[in-house]
Amino acid sequence: MAIRVVPSNLFSILKALAKALVTVLAALFVMIVFVISLQYAVCPIYDFPESKPFAGNFWFNPYQNTNGNDGNNRWFKANFHAHSKAWSGLTNGKQTREELDSCYRALGYDIIGISNYHDISPLHSKDSSYVPVYEHGYNVRKSHRLAIGAREVTWIDFPLGQTLHHKQYILNRLKSSAEVVAIAHPRFVNGHAAENFCLLTGYDCIEVLNHFRTSDEHWDSALSNGHAKWVLADDDTHDIREHGETGAFWTMIHASSRCNTNIYEALRNGSNYGVRGRGGINDNPLKNVTVRGDTLRVELEHEAQRVDFIGNRGTLRDSAVNTRTALYILKPEDTYIRAVVHNAVTTLYLNPVVRWDGIHAPHTSEAPATVNLWWTWVFRVFCMAFYCTIFTVLFRKIRSGNS
Repeated sequence: MAIRVVPSNLFSILKALAKALVTVLAALFVMIVFVISLQYAVCPIYDFPESKPFAGNFWFNPYQNTNGNDGNNRWFKANFHAHSKAWSGLTNGKQTREELDSCYRALGYDIIGISNYHDISPLHSKDSSYVPVYEHGYNVRKSHRLAIGAREVTWIDFPLGQTLHHKQYILNRLKSSAEVVAIAHPRFVNGHAAENFCLLTGYDCIEVLNHFRTSDEHWDSALSNGHAKWVLADDDTHDIREHGETGAFWTMIHASSRCNTNIYEALRNGSNYGVRGRGGINDNPLKNVTVRGDTLRVELEHEAQRVDFIGNRGTLRDSAVNTRTALYILKPEDTYIRAVVHNAVTTLYLNPVVRWDGIHAPHTSEAPATVNLWWTWVFRVFCMAFYCTIFTVLFRKIRSGNS
């Protein structure tokens, strides 16, 4: 039997190809590390304003100008967080944009946001009620945000972990290109820890209710530290056929019309509340919220099983049972009070009334986090020196391996 002998030069060729492949992969790895590292290097170092509880002799009521459906204004049902097929199925949306839109329209929703990751859906973009929205974030800790009324996609993120400075930088970038910015599902994988909300600024809403994730602890952390941030409730559905994913959480918004500019304004001003329910059906809508003297009054369309009044640090201050009109006497030590309404089917999460000076509305007078130029440039110079050292060593190793 003849034995075929492989020419020795073929082994040399294969060895050279293997070495070249290793070199290419090493260079690709270095490039990926460099790109990721560069994103971290450009992040500024911030000085955060001192956290202070709400203060003043007056009470700011975000529902001051709401009074049911009065002809000029009415309540609209909205969902800003839902996923369709995108990026060739990589992001786990199970249905098309059209199927998702039809499902929510059948449930009676007025505003339907399709919030794929870093992708703005053009569906119904010529409609005045069209709300361009996307979910921002491709990091391992699920530190995500919703850019509502987005004019463009912001791509920068910090995929391997985020400090408070990274999170603030992203919020600032999003706020410059979107009408409303919300921190999405903070409790999910602890993407935003409750203590983050003591200092973060420059956003409008917190997605307190989201597909089996309730982040009221994070909301109370923001409110207890003087940050007037409003509630958002969304499904975050990925599959409309999955039980309990669709029509389970939604946001009711009081506005003069469905026009997106009116919706954005209402969200920024807190003229909304969140609902946990089933099938998108609100069995006990909010009628009115008023503050007269030291009395907070919550009026509902029907009798509620219980109304809880939540105050500083998320403590239960009082409850009213089996009533259509719940009253709470505001105490001197209260800096904010928010109501949670428990019904047979739904639970309503109302925005808080907060103390203020009667001059500067608390949600518009927040002191921003500012860039500390000195420490920012010290950090960047250090990063550049470190990266240059690392890449020089790697380059020399690659060259020596090829020699």
